[in-house]
Amino acid sequence: MHIFNTKDTNKMMSEAWDIYNRYQATMAGQLNDDLDDLQDKFNEIAAELGVAGEDLWNRCENEHALSQLL
Repeated sequence: MHIFNTKDTNKMMSEAWDIYNRYQATMAGQLNDDLDDLQDKFNEIAAELGVAGEDLWNRCENEHALSQLL
């Protein structure tokens, strides 16, 4: 098991957030990325962080919802 420092964790969370946004933009027709590829990359990051992909996705959903309120 790899122990990540805060910088590593923040970098991976940033990558997950970028993938989440690309996925949403692709679903909206704004990008033409491969959804399966994005999902695979997202799940790889979640696994590296030691969390379920669905939990990390929910975290991104919640952060997105909060950002819309501000």
